[in-house]
Amino acid sequence: MKRQRYYIGVSEEGGGILASGEYKFAMNSGVTRSEAIVREIARYRGVIYTGATPTRDGDVYRRVWTSEDSKITAIVRRVEP
Repeated sequence: MKRQRYYIGVSEEGGGILASGEYKFAMNSGVTRSEAIVREIARYRGVIYTGATPTRDGDVYRRVWTSEDSKITAIVRRVEP
């Protein structure tokens, strides 16, 4: 089975891109990886992020994570062949 390519982007509001890349895997694996990236950032900063309800519109997954002083957005979307 051929895997689709997915883009993962994690960015901070008012800041830049914290992590990004293209990977070949299933959509759900991309979602899991984006959440792992947010956990790594939280550990590094020593803060707790709370995830809002994720939205999925077709091949685009988006979830916003907030802490007391920052907001991180994680996006997973399919890369067109």
